[in-house]
Amino acid sequence: RDWLLMRCLYHVEFLQYHRGGRFVSNDVRKLKADLEAITELRHDLYFGGESKGGHVHTIGSNTPESQETFRDHGLNQLMMEWMTIFKSFTDLLHMPGEQETSWMVHHLWCSMKELFHLLRESEDHYKIAAMEWLQTGCLIEVLVTVVIALFIIFEYITFVNPIINHAVELEEATKSLMRLIPQHVIDAVPSIKAYVQTGVLSADSSQEHKKTLEESDDLLGTILPPSICDRLKAGESPIADYCKGVTIMFTHIVGFSRLQALMTPKELVGMLNRLFCAYDELVEAKGLEKIKTVGDSYMMAGNLLKRMRNSPRRVVECALEML
Repeated sequence: RDWLLMRCLYHVEFLQYHRGGRFVSNDVRKLKADLEAITELRHDLYFGGESKGGHVHTIGSNTPESQETFRDHGLNQLMMEWMTIFKSFTDLLHMPGEQETSWMVHHLWCSMKELFHLLRESEDHYKIAAMEWLQTGCLIEVLVTVVIALFIIFEYITFVNPIINHAVELEEATKSLMRLIPQHVIDAVPSIKAYVQTGVLSADSSQEHKKTLEESDDLLGTILPPSICDRLKAGESPIADYCKGVTIMFTHIVGFSRLQALMTPKELVGMLNRLFCAYDELVEAKGLEKIKTVGDSYMMAGNLLKRMRNSPRRVVECALEML
């Protein structure tokens, strides 16, 4: 920009002293080209788009920089005076007279120091404004980073940490529940024994391990009701429900001690198996629930896990059929 202004000044001064010379047209052509370059450069720097008023600044018309540039007797006005003078020298047919051109050149030289001073001052203002914007951007970036970090910490404290704590509590509760399983059952099922001892379920996918897990499920099914087994395997722990209006029935074989003396173990177990299988069929037919068997005792319930009406009546009917 500064170089173009000085070169235009050189062309104008040359045209003043060599009016009508052989090489004037060449200098006029150069002056036109430099003037067009200055106009385009000024337009890109100050405006960035067509405007009717001519005072619309690229970064806003209310900024200190734009107000300083477009004030009365400011940089924009002095620049326009220079460009108007330059333009008057580009038309050979209507070029001003010798006295007028002499005054124009004199005005250019007299105002040159002020113009370049204003140009330097404007450039400094723009640099300062750019640095302020850069510092503001860096500050905003730091603030955004801090906000994101605080948000992540908040999310962790509010959501992730409680989930982890809950998972740990579930694991501890599951371990406690597994320890309630009789020792002979734990010894009979390697996977349960390993979990009770180490607290870790093996990820081995071999057929033997799958078979062991199936046996563990079957064994749990003989100890606990199916619904409880499903809830236990789903990770629910501890399992404790409040049940209202439950009817419990407990059976006992009278004279079982005498039968033990009269029968062999195989005969005794076979008799109990046939009896309890018949009990199971009666309980299932009535929609009741088997709880457990202990020796010669059989325990079942109504309206416990399977909600029903008239559970006492069904339990009494089942007991009479058992007799």
